Amino acid sequence: MRHIEIDKYGPPSILILRDFESPLSPAEHQVLVRVKAASYNPVDTALREGVIDPISARSFPQSQGMDWSGIVEAVGSAVQAWQVGDELIGCQPAADFDADGSWAEQMRSHVDHVHAKPVKATWEEAAALPLVGLTALQALRDLGGLKASHGMKVLINGASGGVGLMAVQLAKILGAVHVVGTASAKNLDLVREMGADEAVDYHSIDSSRYEGMFDIYFDAAAKVEFSQIRGMLTDEGVYIRTRPTAQSMVELAATKAAGVVGYDKQAKVILMKPNAADLAYLSGLVDSGRLRVIVAEIFPFIDYVRFVEAGEKSEAAGKYVLTIS
Repeated sequence: MRHIEIDKYGPPSILILRDFESPLSPAEHQVLVRVKAASYNPVDTALREGVIDPISARSFPQSQGMDWSGIVEAVGSAVQAWQVGDELIGCQPAADFDADGSWAEQMRSHVDHVHAKPVKATWEEAAALPLVGLTALQALRDLGGLKASHGMKVLINGASGGVGLMAVQLAKILGAVHVVGTASAKNLDLVREMGADEAVDYHSIDSSRYEGMFDIYFDAAAKVEFSQIRGMLTDEGVYIRTRPTAQSMVELAATKAAGVVGYDKQAKVILMKPNAADLAYLSGLVDSGRLRVIVAEIFPFIDYVRFVEAGEKSEAAGKYVLTIS
């Protein structure tokens, strides 16, 4: 059995395809899966480059990849919900530096981080769902407080990316009354197809047109800062970004402190937490036809470097996926 790992931080060329040193077996609360497909996410690059790292450096080698689809091959002694042969999806927590990576022929995952694969999804579509779906859902529902009863208006920046395409659809599903999605000109039709009420070229968006309009500004592409868009928020509006910067963390702290003295606009960063309940919700939406997963391109396992390079360039809308078995 093979998996992809790194021995140091650096560019995609440092990725190595290796055999496991010894057979894998699941711990008490884990399932062992034969991975069918896995996807690329920008956090994979951040981890590989050492951008996300604890104060004491992680040990090497480090396995790679976070979300996946696959078939159960063994279960831990405390696992009752799943059995050998079940088809699952899952996502490894970015903060769990010792977890198996999903760019592998086999991997282990905690039962809290898996759920049944959507029946109507291909292996590749299923593998492209977990991380982006969880991120978009938890950002809009949990950090943004999006509810149908509140008549909320939402802007999704980077609406044609993996998270953005999920966010446009979930914003409408969760009850937003008006959704604006920004993307490059070539992807505007797709953003509208996903349910956006407006699709706007991010190169030419006129922020003055949207002064004080949005209850939620979700920066799925992590390209702008709160200070640049706060005028587009309502008095109690929330700005949420997917990847923190030094500036965004300062602004997060500042808006939290300002709330004490009556300034209610907020800046937040989504730190996605895999959980079975949210995976079940997303899987159900896919099977009901309400949520679509867009796959940009599929690569065979042996082309793992090209797969990562394509994901980092992200020239097409949707997710880049690695077919493993």
